[in-house]
Amino acid sequence: MMKFFFWLFLLGNGGLFAYHQGHLADFFPKQHDPARMARQLNADKIQLLGSEVPLGKEVAASTPELASALPLASPPVPAPPIPAPLPALQAAPTACIEIGEFTVVEAKDFEAELAPLALGQRQSRRNVPQISAYVVQMPPQGSKEAADKKAGELRNLKVTDFYVINDENSPVRWSISLGVYKSKTAAQNQLDVLNRQGVQTAVISPRLGGTNKLAYQLRNLSPDLVAKINAISAKYPAKERKTCKL
Repeated sequence: MMKFFFWLFLLGNGGLFAYHQGHLADFFPKQHDPARMARQLNADKIQLLGSEVPLGKEVAASTPELASALPLASPPVPAPPIPAPLPALQAAPTACIEIGEFTVVEAKDFEAELAPLALGQRQSRRNVPQISAYVVQMPPQGSKEAADKKAGELRNLKVTDFYVINDENSPVRWSISLGVYKSKTAAQNQLDVLNRQGVQTAVISPRLGGTNKLAYQLRNLSPDLVAKINAISAKYPAKERKTCKL
């Protein structure tokens, strides 16, 4: 058995030595053949392509099969046009003018002057309350008890000509009236007398009454209309002219 392995080992070494000496070349062709590169066709047209090298005209010309398989380059997308700016909006007319006070006869003439302007609902008129009297009074006290207490203080100051207003519908309920006068001067004289007697919280308040005086409000006027209305109101120089809220 040992002889068998000895001859097998010796045979293997002899075959390996013969292979390295080239005696077995006909049975094992060479794997490295330097002459193979010399036998290549069109070796000068081989190019290495990488991700950083674009496929330009040179590659397309040298390799028409590759060029036909590549997608055509997309043309550059033009930037969207810049939209033209919108025209500026014109502000709506906002002028408001109030002119007054007119008597009934004056109002009729004034309305005739305004008629050609065709103002329609932009024109309105209102009655102007007139001061019918001036009242010397102590402001509302808030309750009957407070008003009675203030009345007691007036009696202690020797003031006896007063009246406590207890009307439920009056906006000055629980105020104390100390006199009603036609003119503001007369009311001021009475207030001075009361101050000398020690009454310090009394005030003068106008009392408004009915009237036949009228005032006009002209609204939403354009500059052109304002100019025309100014020309008309110039014919009534004694009338008050002021701006008003829309």
